[in-house]
Amino acid sequence: MESLPPARRPLIDFAVVGAQKAGTTTLHRWLASRPDVSMPVQKETRFFSAPEVHAKGSDWYVQQFAGPVGATRGEVEPDYLTHAGAAERLRQDAGDIPIIVLVRDPVERAHSQYRMSVRRGQESLPFSAAIEREIAQLERGDASSEHNNYLDRSRYHKHVSRFAPLFSRLLVVRYEDLFADEVAGREIYEQVVRFSGVGERDEGEYAVGVRENVGHDTRSRLVARAIFDADFARPARRIFKSVVVSQAARRAIQARLARHNVTSFDGETFGDVMRQIPRSGMQFLADDAERLASDYNVETHKWPSVAAWREGRLW
Repeated sequence: MESLPPARRPLIDFAVVGAQKAGTTTLHRWLASRPDVSMPVQKETRFFSAPEVHAKGSDWYVQQFAGPVGATRGEVEPDYLTHAGAAERLRQDAGDIPIIVLVRDPVERAHSQYRMSVRRGQESLPFSAAIEREIAQLERGDASSEHNNYLDRSRYHKHVSRFAPLFSRLLVVRYEDLFADEVAGREIYEQVVRFSGVGERDEGEYAVGVRENVGHDTRSRLVARAIFDADFARPARRIFKSVVVSQAARRAIQARLARHNVTSFDGETFGDVMRQIPRSGMQFLADDAERLASDYNVETHKWPSVAAWREGRLW
């Protein structure tokens, strides 16, 4: 009798697919600190969201991971949630793995993304004008820029619904619950760990009050463009690549420059931010939040922007 070939291990054992600006950087660090978890050395490989990266093949992808042999392999990549084709590629290559989605108050998340785009030199409009521009695009059915899709990335139900038919295990976690007080936040984190299939041992770094990648203002937009805009100063970029041959070294230098190019800001109040979302824009978000609550049992009514909408405040 002919023996069967050994079963091939899935490329990854779980995936946290978003949302952007909803705690994914911190969750990546917590999970990567565990000795029983293998994560990519560089967060956000874009393997399943960018066709040109996916074309590099599964061997390239596996080489991006660090950790002991046999460790649970997972990735935290917020681009997967919103990019067309990512869910299908993930299901085809990895199988029916656990999928985790972090969600945050949609207005707060949109504003945090906006500040990041400004910091990186990818946005020049005031927040209210940027939102008006996107609303016009949404009403026309046009696709927003990858960096300027503030409302669309906050329409969680729309994006989660691409994953739900393909994966039997889907967990949607509120950012506010994960970063709650020490006791409640740890319970949610441990729920994520168990759902991922990692195990029960309390290992690795966990500090509920510590969040990474929080919002800042930019010291120099010119420096920000030089760091993040691939089309900016191409001759200088070519020289940089020729001098610093290692991609890992280039990323480390860029990350250091980015850290030094930010400064703390006197943040607007949440009420100030919400007042800059037109009624039509909030309608997009509120309708999506209602469906998210109904279909995936997420307590969206606790989000300040959704509560304000329901109570008729501000709009």
